[in-house]
Amino acid sequence: MRRILRPGGRAVLTSGSLRSRPVAPPWPERAAAAGLELEWEEERPHEPAMWSRLYRLWTEHEADLRLHLGDDQAESMLTEARTRSRTVGDRRSVTVTLKRPGCKDEPSRPRPDRAVQGHGTKGR
Repeated sequence: MRRILRPGGRAVLTSGSLRSRPVAPPWPERAAAAGLELEWEEERPHEPAMWSRLYRLWTEHEADLRLHLGDDQAESMLTEARTRSRTVGDRRSVTVTLKRPGCKDEPSRPRPDRAVQGHGTKGR
């Protein structure tokens, strides 16, 4: 990720792991190992319930999934629902903001998709 972010650039992503068996190191360590700074980490307590509802709907609508998506895709989704629904209550979901350190002397530049006062959208 460090290679795709410009100095001072940010990336926001979501991540999930099991509370009882975390596999990856904590986000501050993961960010530092990638040469990035962890700017923010926030737990998403509502996400496990969303996955439970989605997995239940997939199972309840198996016939529709097979009809509209085909057997291979439907089977993949149903396998995910069966295997992951057992541990969804143990899931810890977070949103993290990572930042690539920038040059201290680098002037701040406006984002190209935002008009700067006095420039940009006049006459359009």
